[in-house]
Amino acid sequence: MLKTALPEAHELALGFESDQRMSQGTAKTAVEALGKSGKIRRDGRIVDLPIGSGCREIDFGRGPKRAMPIPWGDVASAFYTTGISNIIVFTAVSSPLLAIARLMNVFGSILQSPRVQTWLVERIERTVKGPDAAMREASPTWLWGEAKDASGRSKVIRLVTLNGYSLTVFSSLAIVERLIANGFPPGCWTPAAIMGKDFILSLPGTSKADSPCSTE
Repeated sequence: MLKTALPEAHELALGFESDQRMSQGTAKTAVEALGKSGKIRRDGRIVDLPIGSGCREIDFGRGPKRAMPIPWGDVASAFYTTGISNIIVFTAVSSPLLAIARLMNVFGSILQSPRVQTWLVERIERTVKGPDAAMREASPTWLWGEAKDASGRSKVIRLVTLNGYSLTVFSSLAIVERLIANGFPPGCWTPAAIMGKDFILSLPGTSKADSPCSTE
């Protein structure tokens, strides 16, 4: 959507905010990343960015929040969807969590040790209980994206969706149905490349929070 709104864009920032509780699987994935560097795309290449650096204020749809860059999959995939060579992904973060994230840069080797990783995973299995249906229903996700071109023009789009777990189910099933019905050339594809830029708006519980806005 942003690439269409601003075809000359050379910077893309994406982000999300949610109050959703993590499942065990999500928590275990987060543990695997502890102590590792963040990632952004700069001039077409994926490069390191220390966790906790590069923060900015973003209004995801509920007012301005401090947001921290994270090594999300869109740093890789959005390049192939849009061709934009500079990409960064943010998530809203509280001050205590930001302080903890920055400490991870110091204790990275300890957090990555097999003994610590095993202990953390075992603790997750004992203590973490994922969100039930009622919690998921009460936890929408606010999505935000901003594209900029070399002249300083920008476009912003905000969406509200279901919680991440439910959205993943609906989107994955819709993509499988499309592939079964129509077929698609073998290879690696992003969802938007297969389904089109407005696919997200066809999913239950998704709507635009406002129209794209621009600054000259």
